[in-house]
Amino acid sequence: MKKFVKGISVFALAFLAACLVVELLLLVKTNHYSYKRDYLEQHLNDISVLLMGNSHIEEGLQPSLIADSAFNMAILGRTTIYDVELAKRYLPQMHHLKVLVMPLDYNDFYLGRKLNPPDGVTPFERSMKCLYYKHMGIRVDGFWYWPEMVNVRPNIFYRLLKPADQVRECDSLGFFALKLANRGVGWEKRVLPDTVDHTKGIDSDEYATMFSQFETIARLAREGHVRLILVSSPMYKTYQELMEPALLRDKDAFVKRLQERFPEVEYYDFAFDDRFVADDFFDSSHLTEQGAAKFSAIMGTIIGATNGQTPKP
Repeated sequence: MKKFVKGISVFALAFLAACLVVELLLLVKTNHYSYKRDYLEQHLNDISVLLMGNSHIEEGLQPSLIADSAFNMAILGRTTIYDVELAKRYLPQMHHLKVLVMPLDYNDFYLGRKLNPPDGVTPFERSMKCLYYKHMGIRVDGFWYWPEMVNVRPNIFYRLLKPADQVRECDSLGFFALKLANRGVGWEKRVLPDTVDHTKGIDSDEYATMFSQFETIARLAREGHVRLILVSSPMYKTYQELMEPALLRDKDAFVKRLQERFPEVEYYDFAFDDRFVADDFFDSSHLTEQGAAKFSAIMGTIIGATNGQTPKP
């Protein structure tokens, strides 16, 4: 019995040691998050246009087609809480930054009205907590540590074994291209909006938190004399058809309230823009590389205009 217990103990210690080694290797290996952090920190005084937010920006706006010295800091699935922390850390240091672009999405306005919401922290949220803390130094959940081996398991060995330029996935300026050839059948029914109860009232706490987050970013932009541009990215008709008018009105009212406090904030809504055709979409709410080139050209025109004379989309 003693030998059995000893054997189990030795195995457990060896397993924990192996896990620790893998966790440390993942820490030092370049990945999507660490690449963008390192690039931004190395070019703080070079970047004039910073793109932040989620996949609608990361996969929708190509820095090289927008402006000189632009960088795409957006990452799939990022919520505004992380953008706030990144803005608080980096914007005061970016003395040559002229423009900050961020998304304002339809799904930001679910605000407690989504039917059958998940209970507790989802696996994706755990993954975000882990990756942002470990590779960007952003902790949003007290003193919890979310091990990468436990929370980001599907990508572990891929990230360990692949070359750094493949693991980071994006190009050198942070853009992640979605190829039309990889779209597949049924693309128009993928990544549709969640079903909501539009008759239900807004969760006031969630709304207050979100408004405070955008206020913080707007204040940082004002203090740094940076143009803050909010955008709702293009959506395909299958997504448009499921967008609840009540939520769209809430979004417009949110923008109006924010602009009452920060009149300089610019907002452009491309969700129903008819310049985008089927081949511009990878799924119902994300652009192909072709669509991203079109969107980038439009945003380049807006960014290139002088503040106060910005053309409407």
